[in-house]
Amino acid sequence: MFTTFIAKSPVEEPTRGRLPARKKRAQVARACHWCRVHRVRCDSTYPCTSCRNRGISCRSEAVTEARTLPQAIIEIEELKQKVKELEGKLAHEKQAKLRRIPAVPPTPRLHDCSKPRSGTEAFNQHEIGKRCWEGIHARTARGQQTQWYGPSSTFYFIGRMSTYLRSILPSPLLDEQIQPNSASRSFASPIYSKKVVLEDNTWTRDASAREEYLTGIQEEYFLGMFWHSYHCTYQILDESEFKEHYKSLWTSAGHTRRPSALVDIVLAICMQYGVAFLPQSCAGIEKKTNVDVTDATIAGRWYYHRCQTLLTAELESPSISTLQSHILSAIYLCNASFQNMAHTTLATAIRIAHILGLHLEPPETMPRVQRELRKRIWWTLYTIESKTSMKLGRPAIVQPIDFMCSLPADKHAVASISGSNFAPVDERVSWLTYGVQLGKLILAARETYLSFYTKCDEIMAANNFNTIYNDPEVLESAADFIKSNMQPLSQWRDDVPEALKTKRKDAGERFSTDRSPLEVQKFAPLWLQRQRVFLELLYHNLSMNLYRPSICFTPAAHDSTPAADAHSVACVSHAMSITAIMHQLVTETEIMNGWHEAFQWQWNASLSTIGFILAYPTHDTAIVARKLIEDAISVLELLGNHFAIAASAATVARDLVAKADFLMNRHNGLALKDADMLIGPDQLERSHVDAFTNQQDNMFLEMDSNSFAGSMDFAFSHSFEWLTADSSSIADNWKFTQD
Repeated sequence: MFTTFIAKSPVEEPTRGRLPARKKRAQVARACHWCRVHRVRCDSTYPCTSCRNRGISCRSEAVTEARTLPQAIIEIEELKQKVKELEGKLAHEKQAKLRRIPAVPPTPRLHDCSKPRSGTEAFNQHEIGKRCWEGIHARTARGQQTQWYGPSSTFYFIGRMSTYLRSILPSPLLDEQIQPNSASRSFASPIYSKKVVLEDNTWTRDASAREEYLTGIQEEYFLGMFWHSYHCTYQILDESEFKEHYKSLWTSAGHTRRPSALVDIVLAICMQYGVAFLPQSCAGIEKKTNVDVTDATIAGRWYYHRCQTLLTAELESPSISTLQSHILSAIYLCNASFQNMAHTTLATAIRIAHILGLHLEPPETMPRVQRELRKRIWWTLYTIESKTSMKLGRPAIVQPIDFMCSLPADKHAVASISGSNFAPVDERVSWLTYGVQLGKLILAARETYLSFYTKCDEIMAANNFNTIYNDPEVLESAADFIKSNMQPLSQWRDDVPEALKTKRKDAGERFSTDRSPLEVQKFAPLWLQRQRVFLELLYHNLSMNLYRPSICFTPAAHDSTPAADAHSVACVSHAMSITAIMHQLVTETEIMNGWHEAFQWQWNASLSTIGFILAYPTHDTAIVARKLIEDAISVLELLGNHFAIAASAATVARDLVAKADFLMNRHNGLALKDADMLIGPDQLERSHVDAFTNQQDNMFLEMDSNSFAGSMDFAFSHSFEWLTADSSSIADNWKFTQD
């Protein structure tokens, strides 16, 4: 009735026919692209087994990403190990530097760097006390205060040249032959109407009574000049908006116009430009070199004055118009030779741009015409400030890593809504392309500039020097570095659209130093011709300045510095190219008429050419440069017919050339009595020449600019009066070391 079941032990269970346990499937964080598409099992190898067997490319968007917790833990451990290794290397290098470099007082760097420094790097530099290229303090404007200029500046180069000349020539130019002149040397500000002492502020009390303004018809005449001159090279205004704004300022009666900072500064610049077309009424070289209130460089000063008064009230709540006015004010001051005022105004303009957010990419919700205008304003400001900083040898305020604003567009569609109606150049180039190419040129030049001077600081720190001219090996190391870092400028030159390059005659190469004559298109608009030659002149000027530090005034060093000598030749080649272009344009065209920056390029090129002749009097290139310097002086004299600063520069250049002629003839073995004819018997004493000749190997002079009283005003007043100073007083104060 009951059934009994007998349970069997597990050990007695038959195992025959039992399947083996399934292996655990390997997890894959992310399958590759081919396996995922074809739904094929992938693995964690790279390339995966499936792709490797099929001979196809294994591709995954996140092969190395950590998608699982074990992978993340492994990656963290690997990163920790790398951090320990890097910290060990850093500590080892730090100890090695401390053993190799002697301790010196900490000196702040004079040149910024293109890459941000970490806190450790900044601490190490401060702890080691890194040496750097000290530059020069000089009095360059009215008053007793000195100003600092870096080693890339024209002022520093003039100081080196003056030290060399004083070491070998006993008889400087006489005071009555050269007089210091420029608006910045004659007036403390562009709005001074007479030469007064700085403590005299009575001129401000009756300023409004002495201001002179134009009639409506006269204003329209000068404003009409703006659109085919400055507007095409400083693309920061919307022409249609400006004209509407200008019309709104006139009263219903049409007799008076309400003040406007933007309109006033545009008028001031146009008056500078327009008055420079007119020849000076005075006759004689002495009157031409005298800066007075009628000089073209300070024309429109009352409009500038009223503009600054109006801008003061806008600083707390600035607008785009406020920023545009400050940029144009800096241009006006630079034309008028007030370089330090211009540099300060640019600093204010950059802060206003930051306040307005122009350093950021404009929001997409903003109309495109406004977005593109904001970009053009920012990049114009960046290029002007960068050019000024490199020219004066001072740290730049803005680095490319500090802003996110992209380059503006230059397509024809954008040009058509820009507010100006300029004919298209070709299918790829519009009137806006110049601004884009200018921004790229400045970026390329700054990259080379910063890397070179940063490298020079490192070389000098390792050798405990404050200049690269203390040792030929140091100079040669710096020259080797600049040679390998000129690629950005060369690449920019090759990438410039052909439509923005001026053709050459006789199969000459554009943007080269072959000095072939330009083939100026007669029917090309003036604004396009200016854009073309300005790009090329600025390229030569920047290249010349980068090569110029290689010019060494110690003849004994030339035998051991082949790279530096080659760069010196490159420097003077670019300088001679500027002279060749300027001479043709000034004598055959009107492209350079009224353009003050063109004079600055020519003067800078003239100094570089004369400096090369002084340093290399027996070089084959010096003979060519000596012939071409006559064209440079001719250009300065022609420009001097319109504003005094150029006439003064021409006179100074002739005096310097006389010194160079004496040195060239002496090195070439001519009799001293023949050389006397070049400088004049009343300026040369043979006994003094022989005495100073023995001092050529000792050129490390410590000088102070107070004894020069305007010597470094060369960049704009170009006085050579410091050569007349008594030699016993020169070594008192100048605080820079010369080669």
